Amino acid sequence: MKNILLHPITALFFTILSIIFIISLQKTRQRSENVTQVADQLKVQVDQLRLELDQAENSLNQNNLGLEQEKVIRNELLQQKEGEIIFQLPHVEPVGQAVAGQI
Repeated sequence: MKNILLHPITALFFTILSIIFIISLQKTRQRSENVTQVADQLKVQVDQLRLELDQAENSLNQNNLGLEQEKVIRNELLQQKEGEIIFQLPHVEPVGQAVAGQI
């Protein structure tokens, strides 16, 4: 029984087991590196998309700001562009509300 640890088959078994364990660790390390690379690529893509989103929001805000300024100029200050003709229509109540108001 004491000689079983010194037997060549036992040494061969432990050697094969050690090789399998080392190969398993190497594959796990390789998978981990691949996942890290993919995560880094995704982070770069997310940063690029955030930058594009910020640029789109800034562009939208600038466009809306121009429209809001024009709305104030036209509606509140009653100004118009050069060569532009503005027709002011009287306020007309919808037919359903006019009939309901008479009853």
